[in-house]
Amino acid sequence: MSRLDYGTVDVEIGDETFTLKPTLECARQIKQAGLGGPIQAIKALQDFDADILAVVVAAGAGIGRKKVDDLAEKIHTAGTINVAPKVIEFVGKLINPTGRDLDEVQPKDQPEGE
Repeated sequence: MSRLDYGTVDVEIGDETFTLKPTLECARQIKQAGLGGPIQAIKALQDFDADILAVVVAAGAGIGRKKVDDLAEKIHTAGTINVAPKVIEFVGKLINPTGRDLDEVQPKDQPEGE
């Protein structure tokens, strides 16, 4: 997978596939929904709650808050245990959406701390 689409996660919910993209806007929507930052969101997602999963999927797929209720119903029907692992994986990628290690980001000729 190229760096361009690193962090993108496809989540199957019933007969639909949602492509979740780790954008700053997505992270903001998750925070505004009361789930906090990525670490707090991962902890909340571990409850396998269809409503919480729907908020994250909607934010990641860019489909807006208006469809969250319908999405929660689809997630519940598909089985939250089946949907949660991919959504948790996605939120983890919000922490480092480029997939680059610190060594790759920092120039080689520049000492650490400068």
